[in-house]
Amino acid sequence: MFGAGTVRAIHRRATPPAVRDAVWRELVVRARRDGPAWVVAAVGVAMPGLVAAAGALAAGWRGDRADVDAEMLVGFVERLRTVDVDAPRVCGRLLDAAVRAGRQARAAEGDTTAVYVGRAWSWPPPRPWDHPDWVLQRAQRAAVIDADEAALIGATRLEDVPLAEVAAALGVSAQLASSWRRAAERQAGSR
Repeated sequence: MFGAGTVRAIHRRATPPAVRDAVWRELVVRARRDGPAWVVAAVGVAMPGLVAAAGALAAGWRGDRADVDAEMLVGFVERLRTVDVDAPRVCGRLLDAAVRAGRQARAAEGDTTAVYVGRAWSWPPPRPWDHPDWVLQRAQRAAVIDADEAALIGATRLEDVPLAEVAAALGVSAQLASSWRRAAERQAGSR
């Protein structure tokens, strides 16, 4: 009864609502009676509608989509157990339950991750401000520090590489590398 042709047929616009409801009635009855394989089948048949609904809920939202998707699936499966199969729009009511669950999850997550303020209170720092790597690059181009000093400062201060490791790569002692870094930082700070 539920071959690929049947599944395609219930998704066609030309398929009468009564036929869709008859197929969904059978899916729901089997999911309730015959267990998890039929629950998975019902979810699979509803997947185009679930994906469309999840996409609509995710539009313009920056939270974790996976949590909302999971809650939608839970809402769908829970409603699968209780939906009235004698009423029309069986699939529509299942999808409605999924959307409600997704909205609730989105609202719950949104309330904990969003910060609401009445107005902006912070100004960007005065120029020049930039990424530290760009500051080092500009200092090198301006001949304030050389390439080795820029690499030494970048690796040890920005990338948390141990000073001894960088000194070994440069072929100098850790003590000499430390004094180079200190002098380069003083020179760059005085400009």
